[in-house]
Order: sequence, then C-alpha cells, then structure tokens
Amino acid sequence: MNGPSRIHNQRAYGLLTVQWPDAEAVISHVRLRGNCPCSQCRAAGLQGRVMVVRDDVRVERLIEQGYGVLGLLAHACRSVAYSAMSSGLSPAE
Repeated sequence: MNGPSRIHNQRAYGLLTVQWPDAEAVISHVRLRGNCPCSQCRAAGLQGRVMVVRDDVRVERLIEQGYGVLGLLAHACRSVAYSAMSSGLSPAE
C-alpha cells in the first residue's frame, strides 16, 4: 500500500486534501466525521441511530500512523483512524 505523498488540512474551509503521485482527493471534514469508524460511532449506526453532523465540525489534528493510516482528531469525537486507501480517503473516487 502506498501512502499519500502530501496531506493538507484546510481547517478554515473544512477540507482535507490528500495527494498521491497520480491522484488527489479533497474530502470535507463533515464527510469524514459522518463516516467515523470509532467503536462508539459504529455502534450507533448498527443500532439504527442517526448521527447528525454539524456543518462546522473541523479536524483539529492529523496524526500520521504509518502504513498509509492517518489518525484524525475532530471535536465531538475521539481520535479516529482512516486508511489512506480506504473508501474515506481513496484516490479512486
């Protein structure tokens, strides 16, 4: 798995830009928060609870964890990890 070559958090605009040598993905912070893979958010979804994500949610911090995995810390949720090649950050979208 090839990790991204550049990651840029545009907090003011609520966007995360992830670049690979041959592709780029721009993902909104709202979308990332709405697809949070942490255990509490996954449990809520499995129980049929609908999560409403405020449009002012922001990624506060990026934590590179190696092997193409990026930890994101957003307010209103604990730290979550996304694979840079998963559906949330895939350059193929």
